[in-house]
Order: sequence, then structure tokens, then C-alpha cells
Amino acid sequence: MRALAVLSLFICPPLAAATPAALSPSAQTPVPTAPAPVSSAAAPAPTSMLRVLPHDDGLMQRTEAQFQASYYYVVAQLASLSGQHPSAALALARALEADPSSRFLRTERADELEASGDDAAAADLDQAALQADPQDMDLRRRLSRLYLRLDRAGEARALFLKHDGSDPEDAASLRSLVSMDLLQDDLLGAEARLKVLLSKGGDLDDRELLGLTQQRRGLWADAAGQFRQVLAQDPSRTEDWGRLGACDEAAGDTPTAEADLQAGLKQEPDNAALVESEAKLRYRGGDFSGAEDGFDHLLRLDPKDKGALLFRGLARLKGKRYAQAEQDLTALGKLQQDNPDQGYALALAQILQKEYGPAEDGLKKVLALNPQAEPAWIQLALLYQRQKRRPDAEAALQRGLKANPKSEDLALLLASSKEEAGHLDQAEAVLRDGLARGGGSGLRFQLAVLLDKQGLFPKAEVELQALITDNPKDAEALNYLGYSWADRGEKLPEAEALIRRALSADPGNSYYLDSLGWTLYKEKRVADALGPLQQASKTLADSSDADEAVVFDHLAEVQAALGHGSEAQQARDRALAIRGRAKLNPTDADKEPGL
Repeated sequence: MRALAVLSLFICPPLAAATPAALSPSAQTPVPTAPAPVSSAAAPAPTSMLRVLPHDDGLMQRTEAQFQASYYYVVAQLASLSGQHPSAALALARALEADPSSRFLRTERADELEASGDDAAAADLDQAALQADPQDMDLRRRLSRLYLRLDRAGEARALFLKHDGSDPEDAASLRSLVSMDLLQDDLLGAEARLKVLLSKGGDLDDRELLGLTQQRRGLWADAAGQFRQVLAQDPSRTEDWGRLGACDEAAGDTPTAEADLQAGLKQEPDNAALVESEAKLRYRGGDFSGAEDGFDHLLRLDPKDKGALLFRGLARLKGKRYAQAEQDLTALGKLQQDNPDQGYALALAQILQKEYGPAEDGLKKVLALNPQAEPAWIQLALLYQRQKRRPDAEAALQRGLKANPKSEDLALLLASSKEEAGHLDQAEAVLRDGLARGGGSGLRFQLAVLLDKQGLFPKAEVELQALITDNPKDAEALNYLGYSWADRGEKLPEAEALIRRALSADPGNSYYLDSLGWTLYKEKRVADALGPLQQASKTLADSSDADEAVVFDHLAEVQAALGHGSEAQQARDRALAIRGRAKLNPTDADKEPGL
């Protein structure tokens, strides 16, 4: 709506006017109730209204129709200012009755109809206005927006296409079509039209939009190329340095991504978005010290930056600076009450410092805020296990499963706890219940292992074969079944084939290499068995996992069969040392929790 100056022409007419006009419209015309006038600085009447209020030698001549159009325009203005858009549209309809040819009043009424939510009526008025001025590009854009909201996409596009339906030549119409492509997620169409624009000259904004479109399509190298061209001409576009870094990281080139961000920071050293992107890039890459420096920078820019406090706390946790992490996360809790992420991270910091009481309270608070927080249920159960509180741990896992019925991790932990307590039947029931609720391959594999431990290998074999049928590249199932056959001296050719398939899916896996070597030994191919076993043992000499000592047992047996007595004794000694370290090392429940 325009300024209120028109009203002053009626309230304070020029002194030279011969006879003042009446200040109310014709009694035959109903007037909508208007809100109290709002004071406003005087502004000239719109050019299109000069027809409503013509001048003649400096004197304003008014007819009854012209007066009514002006009056209702002012009433509409007042209604619009107070948010009464339907009343404003009604008043403008009365103004148009007095001056039907006014394009200005028609456009104003379309504005009010759109604000009232009547897009169809607004579109009809805009269409009529466009017929009077076909070159008005702003009006075309507005009408296309209305058509899109009305699900009339074809009519919206037709406003910018040629009569034969082909694309226009002018850049303004092409850009409007690109905007519609992006609104409708037609990324291919947008990309093609942007390339046409650039072939005809285009500008940096067009190239930047092409880069963004290709980024949305996952064309990382192409998008990075567009952003590089933009930045070569205008390095001050700091947002594009961040986009370039994101594309290079997504393409797997982390060093180049970091260099991109650093180049952007040379342009604007305190750009918070770039500082944050670089810090998070380092965090994801495992450079927790560098990440901490970046989040320090953010906190110098804004000491109350909640995201920076959270991530600096996490970086310190990953860097094993537990006390400092706890300080950050406690400070975050003061700034941001009832944040489950903050509460969870703080509890982890407390667990790592063996502050089990506060950690337990913190995890319970997280779960009160979000009962579906699966990681919090897991950490609460593990905390109880660290304290030898098995009943509490199992109760927590059961409550977690009630809140997250399809959680494989919670079901696996509960089954493991039951198994460790010697309740194999209960462990089996947990796993089968999880499968009944839609659990996947992890539960079925663990069920097969449990059945094997119970001496029910034929049943375990059925579960393993079902896993392999569902996923022929399930390396864990392939290896387990193949090794089980070989260790029993059964189906040795089939066992070897399964294990080789496992190695094809996961080359270099020490367990699978051990299985292959042991199977070859069982097949009386002792010389062939030595290589895989030696390769399997290379990375396990310093292990503290008792299960991995078996690799050296196998190696010793093969070396002894080949007459390599001293080497065989060394392998036995290593197996013994691994089992000794395993007894001294903490259990899984005492190890560092994951973030």
C-alpha cells in the first residue's frame, strides 16, 4: 500500500480552491469500518492516482466518482496497516467500481487478496493487469508464483516460454524458469538452463547458482569447478569458499577442502561459518587438537556460542582431556537447559573420569527428556556393568527396548548379558524376540553363534545359511560357517570356497586369513597353509584379545608340521603372552565409551 498523503488532500484542501468538496462519499455507497488513522510522514500520491486527482491550473477538480475511488483507497490503506487484509480488499473493490480502468488499484487489490490467502482471485487480477502491460516482468514473476501455489505449473511456465513452448532468448525469462525449476526440484532442468545462460554471457550469480545446483545433485567435482571460477573473479564471496570446501570433502579430498577453507579465512579471518567448517572438518578427520583450536576461535568471537561449546567439549573428550571437556559441557548446560545432546556428552565425560554417580543422574535426565535416545540407554547399561550391577543393567536394556522395540544394539547387549550370566535359554529368547520385531542380520548371526555354543550346530548352520542366502556377501557369516565346517573336518572344499568369498568381500581380514590357513591345513595342504597364517599373525603380536591367540596356536601347529620347531615355539609363546595380557586388561564394559 502507498503513503497516507492522499488523505491530506481532502482534510486540508488548497487555500486557492474555490469551493471545498464534501468530506464524505455518496450516502448511497456503504463504507467499510476503518481503523483509527495511523500517523505517517507525508508522501506524494502515486503517479497512477493522478488520474484520480487531476490538476487544472493548480486547482484540484473532483467528481463524485474520483472522490469515492480516493476515499476507498485510503480506507483500504488503513485496514491493511492494521492487518485487516480482507477489509482492505473489499475497500479496493469499491475503489475499482469508481475507477475501473486503474491498473494501480487493480494491483493493490491483488496484493490484498494474496495477503488474505485468496490466490485465485489475486491471479485473475494480475492476469488482467498483465494483459494491459505484457512487458512487466515483475508482474509475470508474481503471477507465476501465484500459479505455482495454485498447482497451475503449466500456466506459470507459459508466462516465460515462447508461444511454441520453447525456451526464451532473454536472460530475465530464463532466470525465472530456473527459479521455477529449483522450486519444483527439477535440478536437471535448472542445470541445463543455467548452462545456456552462461553460454550467452551470464554473470557470477548464474555460475554460483549452477555450482549450487550441481552440489545438490552430488556432482562434487563439477560444482567445485564452478565455485573455483566464481572465486577466481571475486575471492570476497566467503560463502563460496565454504561451499567449495564442502564439495572437495564430499569428493574425498580432505587436504584440498582444508586448503579451500584456509583460503577463505585469509579473505575474512573471523568469518564464523568458515571457522566452524574448518574446525568440524578437522574433528571429522581425527585432528582433535586442531578442531579444539577452531572452536576456541569461535568462542572468542562469541563466548555464548552453544554449538562451539558442545563441539569443543566433544573434541576434548576425543582428545582424552576429560576434565576440560566436562567444564565445557557443564558451561553449555548453564546456557542451554534440557538439551539431550549436552547431557549425553557430559555424562560420557563423567564416565571417562569414573564419576559414575553424576553420570548416572545425567543419563537418566537425558532419557527423561528423550526416551528414544538409544545411545543413552546403552551407556546407562554399560555404566551399571562397570559397577557390577547386572540386574540394573538388564533392567535398563529392557526399558530401552520398550522405548526402541527395533533396536538391534539393545537386544544384542541384553542377550550378551544373559549369556555371560549363564542364562543361554534367556539369551536365545531375547534374540528370537528381536528377530520377531523386525531385527536384522546382526541378531540372526548372534543367534547362530549362541546355538553353536549350546552344541546345537545343525540349528546354527541353518541360521548361517539363511544369512548367506539373504546376503551372499555377508563376510562374517561366510567365514563363520566355513571355519566351523573346517574345524570339524567337514565339507572342506565348500569351507574353503566360503572363506575365500569372505576374503573377497573383506581382503586382509586377519580372522578370515586364519580361517583359510586352518582350512588348508585340514585339507593336508600344510605348505599352502603357512602363508595365510603368517599374514594373519602380522598385526596381532601385541594383541590383548584372548580370541586372537588362536591364530598363533594354528601357526605353531603348521610350523611344527613343517619341521620349523623354533618358529613354532615362538608362536606358542606369543599365544601365551596374549592370553596373559587378556587377563590383566579391562573387560569391554570398562573400556572407553563411544561418542
